[in-house]
Amino acid sequence: MQTMFDRLQRWSWLRGLLMILIGAWILIAPRQVYRSFIWIVAAVLIIAAIPKLIDGFSARKASGTYGTSLFTGGLLPVIGADGAGHRSATDESRAIAAGHCLDDLWCQ
Repeated sequence: MQTMFDRLQRWSWLRGLLMILIGAWILIAPRQVYRSFIWIVAAVLIIAAIPKLIDGFSARKASGTYGTSLFTGGLLPVIGADGAGHRSATDESRAIAAGHCLDDLWCQ
């Protein structure tokens, strides 16, 4: 247990430097941080769906019925893709102010 604490103390300067850099990034470009976070969450959801889909199809072969894993495996990529492709309301309002249409609903 002591060796774990020694390792944590040895690398504490690196963690502190990383936190300072991330904090500066958030202050300098908050929109970029937000979009990066959205893409990371979307990628994690899509990757998490792969084992669920495999489990769902293998359960189908074993029992003859589809399990909840197949539903979850199909829903996670949809949620991830929707979140990654989502435009914010600010993007819509800027497009309207500039005279551009981003969506058919906004053009009417």
